Amino acid sequence: GWSIHKAYRGCVPAALGAIPSSALYFGAYETCKKVLENKFETDKPKWWIHGLAAASGNTISSAVFVPKEVLKQQMQYSSSSSLPRVFLKIIREKGIGGLYSGYQATLMRNIPSAVVRFVV
Repeated sequence: GWSIHKAYRGCVPAALGAIPSSALYFGAYETCKKVLENKFETDKPKWWIHGLAAASGNTISSAVFVPKEVLKQQMQYSSSSSLPRVFLKIIREKGIGGLYSGYQATLMRNIPSAVVRFVV
């Protein structure tokens, strides 16, 4: 059954994934933005550059964010509170792709939101 203890089981993977995920997001965003700004030098507003940079940041950072979320959720749901045990169970049952369950849905949710946030 559910318990408050189970709700906090996924804190370790959540914390471990948050820093690299954010660093990847902003690193990719800034890199993509600079490359596109250098390639398309103009005095006109370049809202689309910020949109593409935000999309690239989300695509790359989600490669860390999604597995972290899958592990967190599985630790909260399962009877095991061991991160290595939960990780190996996912790999055995679903392969590496199991860590990326929900990757496309995450991108479909996050990219439009980030594009709006960085363009507006």
